[in-house]
Amino acid sequence: PNKKRVENALGGELFFTPICVLSLSGKPGIDGNLEDAEQWGPAIASRHPITDRKHLFYKGTPEEVHVNLNNDPADCRAMQRVSVSINGTQWELGNLHNTWARDGLNVTDEQKKDYIRLRDYLTQNADLILCGDLNTARGAEIWDDLSGRLKDNIPSDIRTTLDRPDLIPNNILRVVDGLWTGPSYKATNVDVHLGFSDHGLITANVSKVS
Repeated sequence: PNKKRVENALGGELFFTPICVLSLSGKPGIDGNLEDAEQWGPAIASRHPITDRKHLFYKGTPEEVHVNLNNDPADCRAMQRVSVSINGTQWELGNLHNTWARDGLNVTDEQKKDYIRLRDYLTQNADLILCGDLNTARGAEIWDDLSGRLKDNIPSDIRTTLDRPDLIPNNILRVVDGLWTGPSYKATNVDVHLGFSDHGLITANVSKVS
């Protein structure tokens, strides 16, 4: 993405972690590469100062992102973590886009293998606000394991976070996007809004627990 353009529009900072290079057209350019190939990956945007930023590649490495221009987006997976200063208090936030599976409910061996490193990291670093696309549904073993370590804040009456029925096999309903909180944080007024992308937009008010 054009980092400066996004930051100027936001009036803040952007932390972007590329995990793959994709082309939507597949058209070869003059140099033999795909003409519209660009980096894709998770990002954290903040209007408050980001005082520390890091990413954990729990599948692949940053170097593998640039191996070729047509690599599978599942080749690399990373969790972002930032410290944000709000009125002199530090807040810890995480963001991820987990390993993909077709229907989101039947956890694959690949997802289980990749989740082990993420799980081990969160076991030692669980006091944060974590959000993102887990690519495995609420009620499946990975979601349930993560929600045993952090509080799952998606209301029980939310039936799906998937949108764009034309892109979803058999119009399945799945909650695959989440908002989890560690012991120092409390989320209220959590809601999911559809009509923005192929996934819903999660909004919430999050406060520090005194």
